[in-house]
Amino acid sequence: MKVDLTRPPKSWRLVTAVWGERFVERFLTTTLPSILSPNNLPSLSLGEKVEYRILCQRADIGAIERHPLYGRLKQLVTIEFVPIDEIQGEGKYGRLAQVHRRGMEGALEGDVGLIFLTADGIWSDGTLASLKRISSSGSQVILMDGPRVVEHSFRREMARGHIGTGGEISISPRALMKLAAEHIHPNEASWNWDSDIIHDVPFQLHWTVPGQGILTRGFCLFPLYVRLIRPLGDFIGAIDHGLIETIIDDAANIYYCSDSDEMAVVSIDAIGFSSANFKRTDKTDRILRIAKWVSAEATRQNIDAAFHPARRHFTDLDAERWSRVERLSECHLNAVLGCCQLLDVHAELQRRDLNAAAGLLAFALHENGLARWPGKLGPRTFLVPSEDAVRDWLADPATGDFWRLDRLSVIRLLQRHVRDGLVPSMSIVQSSDALKIELADIQIRNGLIHVIDRVLAN
Repeated sequence: MKVDLTRPPKSWRLVTAVWGERFVERFLTTTLPSILSPNNLPSLSLGEKVEYRILCQRADIGAIERHPLYGRLKQLVTIEFVPIDEIQGEGKYGRLAQVHRRGMEGALEGDVGLIFLTADGIWSDGTLASLKRISSSGSQVILMDGPRVVEHSFRREMARGHIGTGGEISISPRALMKLAAEHIHPNEASWNWDSDIIHDVPFQLHWTVPGQGILTRGFCLFPLYVRLIRPLGDFIGAIDHGLIETIIDDAANIYYCSDSDEMAVVSIDAIGFSSANFKRTDKTDRILRIAKWVSAEATRQNIDAAFHPARRHFTDLDAERWSRVERLSECHLNAVLGCCQLLDVHAELQRRDLNAAAGLLAFALHENGLARWPGKLGPRTFLVPSEDAVRDWLADPATGDFWRLDRLSVIRLLQRHVRDGLVPSMSIVQSSDALKIELADIQIRNGLIHVIDRVLAN
């Protein structure tokens, strides 16, 4: 079936996965009332065929049907409950992936626009109206995310002026972002670049714009809208991590929501968390910790997503100030990804038993602040001295006092061993007749390694 992305889908399907009693309660008090605000589901459903596929346990269906807002929902959409009791998967996220697959069944054949709504989200009024407009502009996927807020205090403040007479939550994007800033969850706050602690899963990063909001760069953005153009392949993990790469043919068809005025959401959560998930950090350590997570967990699309910053603001924008923060945040992101390159080099050196060079690199990353190594991001070629070359150099008292070098000297030493771009071994030899290559053209992610016969000390 050929899908024309420049035309709206033939119908719409909302999909929500609800996990047990706690999330049933959150769904009924956050997601459901907020999508019933005037410019959300009522706007989306005007003249449109809309169904709502609610994926939940059989025991939870009755509680949802008895809720006072359920009748209003039935007036707008066709509701289908899909029991998930028997659905299995590898771990929590593996099971969740299988649940969401059930939510997507038949979407390709019917040219259905899929709208994924979390069970603990509060959506600003107008989000679904914006989604409907964007979906007709050639976008196959709309990605966004929102900050996590402290459940109890946020709900208390929101109830003071944003609950309609019919029980719906009607809140503007800026009011939602203002409340989020005032009730930010500790997990979320730890992802601020200037925080002195960090959560061990840094899937998004924040930079404060004082008095106006936060700039966010997210690795794992939530797919609010998806339109399938070919059969769904296998994906691993939650839909905000592995789904997009399996369904997208052209990255130009991904729409990144860059301004909260267009659409905004927050997710609520209790304060309870393990202190083991938090570590004390400074800027150098922060770069290294984030880079380790990105190297181990991030997909190519996750990294691409981080280069699309989102402005979450509660005032008019001071364009110059936000642009300045965007440039700073991109420098920080490039430092993280540059550090990822060095971690890839280190892993490959260990795999090939080039332990002397690997040890120097590890020491430099952890002790010499090499994680903050400046430079533009891009493919690089690394000239790595062999085991004998490193050991001879360290044994020479005239040149080998590596352990006492300051950060700038370490960076200069590294720079002599790095070339921009993917430089073949023959070109390296031609540029330096005295240099011998012992192992050539070892491929790593976004780079090459050549093992050379000496340390380029000067």
